[in-house]
Amino acid sequence: MQQDTLDEILEAEKEIKDMLDGERKRADQWLEQTKLEIATTTKAKIAKVAESVTQSKGAAKKAAEATAAEIVQQALFVAQRIESLEEDRLQRIVWEHIVEYIAGTQRDH
Repeated sequence: MQQDTLDEILEAEKEIKDMLDGERKRADQWLEQTKLEIATTTKAKIAKVAESVTQSKGAAKKAAEATAAEIVQQALFVAQRIESLEEDRLQRIVWEHIVEYIAGTQRDH
């Protein structure tokens, strides 16, 4: 009788151990699968961010080029206007600006 009880206890312990081993195995498999999914998702997100950065750089470059082209066009327009002025008119304008600058500088002191 005691041997039967001991055998039943040992059999129950073995079943519990087998169940725990099975649960550990399933948990390990789940953990590995989850790690793989996280790694895959992370790589995809990193690639998406990198693509977004590249697109943003391209857009910023295009905007800077457009702004630079506009500044160059404005400078060319001003240069053409200055070139078209007669020399005596240009001298008067320059002298007016010099006088205004000197007067402003003197007021600042």
